[in-house]
Amino acid sequence: MPKHYWIVLLCVGLLVSACGGGAPEPTAELLPTASPEPTLVPTLQPSPLPTLQPSVTPEPDTTPTNTPVRAEAILEEEVPPPLTMNLPEGWQVGSGVRLFNDIGDLRVVPFGFYTGPVTGGQGFIVVLWDFPNATSGNPFLADGTEPDLYVDGLRLLRLLILETECVIGTDLQMEYSIGGRPASGTQFSTTDCPEIQDTRGWFAGLFEQNVPFVFYAYTEPIAAMDGAAQSELQQILNSVQFDLPETE
Repeated sequence: MPKHYWIVLLCVGLLVSACGGGAPEPTAELLPTASPEPTLVPTLQPSPLPTLQPSVTPEPDTTPTNTPVRAEAILEEEVPPPLTMNLPEGWQVGSGVRLFNDIGDLRVVPFGFYTGPVTGGQGFIVVLWDFPNATSGNPFLADGTEPDLYVDGLRLLRLLILETECVIGTDLQMEYSIGGRPASGTQFSTTDCPEIQDTRGWFAGLFEQNVPFVFYAYTEPIAAMDGAAQSELQQILNSVQFDLPETE
């Protein structure tokens, strides 16, 4: 499994933990006669996430700064996306909750991760959903009643999918298809990253029951996208079926 993305390691970790053996029998321990003073333990303790940054411990800096710190973690819970898709043989699935710093505000975004072999390499599909929108719609315009998922897709591409140090290129806004429904997005490519391989793909976003979804599809190596891998990934996206409760 390539090490280039935080979610790849999560997916492998989920599979390994699912196949592990049973826990050892608990052993009795002597309790102290005097109860220690209670300590405050936060109810939310995110586990460390292998970030997309090089694993170098920075020197301590006591100088205050107004620059937002990019906090990255995966909370210890699985939140499968409310959808299904037909995956080819050999593909693996993972899910979780992403905690990140979005312009100074701590955000939580659930995600689903899918990866497996495609012609010429390895294919990846990441879906982010139920995330905060960067823009709001205009209720006075017939085509502006919803937030712009193209803008959200670009923002989350840089914040969550790729390394910020990468050279990222994007195309003009385009129309795609997710589960036979129109979706807005564009193509992207990345090169010269500190850790990850060069890659190319596209993203597409749409609303289902007023819940935003953005799908990212890409390959490694980058040359795989020049062959049949692109259509193979699109076939998977064509099979998406959402499973959200009906709302009034």
